[in-house]
Amino acid sequence: MRLRPRPVCKNGQRSSSTLATRVELGRLSRRLVFTEQRRRRGEGKGGVTTSGTATAGVAEEAGCRWEGADPTGLAGSSGVAVGFSSPGGASGGGRGWGRRRSVDDDEWRAVVVSRRKPTTATTNRNTQSPAKKMSQKPTSNGNGVVTNRQQQHQQPQQRLTLNPNTDHNPDSYDDVHNLDFSPLLFSSLERYLPDTMLNSSRDNKFHFMRDILTRYSPEGERFRLQKHKEYRQKIISNYKPLFKGLYTMHAVNFFSSSFLKAIKDNSEESFRSIISEPVPGVYSFQMLQPSFCDMLMSEVEHFERWVHETRWRIMRPSTMNKYGVVLDDFGMESMLDKLMDDYIRPMSKILFPEVGGLTLDSHHGFIVEYGLDRDVDLGLHVDDAEVTLNVCLGKQFEGGELYFRGIRCDNHVNTDTLPEEIVDYKHIPGQAILHRGRHRHGARATTSGNRLNLLLWCRSSVFRELKKYQKEFSSWCGECRREKKERQRLSVNATKQELMRRDGISAS
Repeated sequence: MRLRPRPVCKNGQRSSSTLATRVELGRLSRRLVFTEQRRRRGEGKGGVTTSGTATAGVAEEAGCRWEGADPTGLAGSSGVAVGFSSPGGASGGGRGWGRRRSVDDDEWRAVVVSRRKPTTATTNRNTQSPAKKMSQKPTSNGNGVVTNRQQQHQQPQQRLTLNPNTDHNPDSYDDVHNLDFSPLLFSSLERYLPDTMLNSSRDNKFHFMRDILTRYSPEGERFRLQKHKEYRQKIISNYKPLFKGLYTMHAVNFFSSSFLKAIKDNSEESFRSIISEPVPGVYSFQMLQPSFCDMLMSEVEHFERWVHETRWRIMRPSTMNKYGVVLDDFGMESMLDKLMDDYIRPMSKILFPEVGGLTLDSHHGFIVEYGLDRDVDLGLHVDDAEVTLNVCLGKQFEGGELYFRGIRCDNHVNTDTLPEEIVDYKHIPGQAILHRGRHRHGARATTSGNRLNLLLWCRSSVFRELKKYQKEFSSWCGECRREKKERQRLSVNATKQELMRRDGISAS
């Protein structure tokens, strides 16, 4: 028997995903390389374009719900954060999802008109003689950096490489002030610089990459990135943490001894020794110490009291959550970066290599709250992540079991559920589960008490870029695998019939 699930929401939302600031920036470096590849094949001319790129919604990684009115101007009038997408550009979601409401057409036209409006420099240039204009005709160096021909003759042309230099240790750009882009993006893009530039000064590399990014990134996207950066900075500068030790990684105080030993050994055998697989593709293990869970829950309660007392308007983790907080927004971003880089990625490399487990490079970290006076349950959905870490922090509660309904790609997210894919999982405080973000799941109603969970959505910009060039995902999508087997069966049957037909002709 095949059960038909309710329509699934991507990213834990009711509409297309609005990619996060850091995720979208993390994807830029890979997309720039693919643009370079297209240019070499003759598929594009001039500067780097943004046609068809994903939404650069910077309200928050998952498209977050606002508590009250939007304090940053990133959201629409309904109080739900929205993305920014061009007409004809993708809205950041997969097929089969309801589309997210984007900025209205008038605002979009206003942005386009403002960008096309001729400047004084442009007007003056148009009045020059044809011969002078031809001598100063700008050209592109292949990475969207516009130069004139005289400059190109003076210096050798520099291009991004198609493959990253994995042996290169990039510089840190965290101390560079007034950046329009995330410092992590510069570090990521640096691996794609030509070999002649890798040993240049950081200042030279920075200016070269900034010129590329400035011409590549739409003006509206940069504006929203800046608004979200200011939003976070205002919270961090005004909120006083209850436990400052939570904001930097202290592994001995955070994690269980068995988990730390497995991470230190860093082998498949060590990881397999601490995990169980209660659901196919879902791995469970003891991870957090009770003292850390208590401290984190107290910090969240302290932050929410501060929000209530100061009447500060904050974003919720997603449009399906009315309660909970985004940890990255009030100072825990660097600690969660460390958690993903040093602890989750080594495990994902072994457990989820087919969905970018080795190349996780950004995250969305948050707390969700369930109870009779909080969010009661959560409908069937998939996460906007390649790998999801879900840790139950506590308190006393009944109900709230997770239910899983099979792994699906964008094309098959609303397909039937097979009987063997129907599995439930019961939360245990301090116990973590790790699963693919595309594993369809939901949470049953919490019937009593309150439950808080720490979630870390881990993403890979490399995997997301490569996925655009694939037609099927039979290595991890259950429906793609079933369709592939069906095609193979039909092909074998057709071959058998053809052979039988030929044998019959030969016999006659």
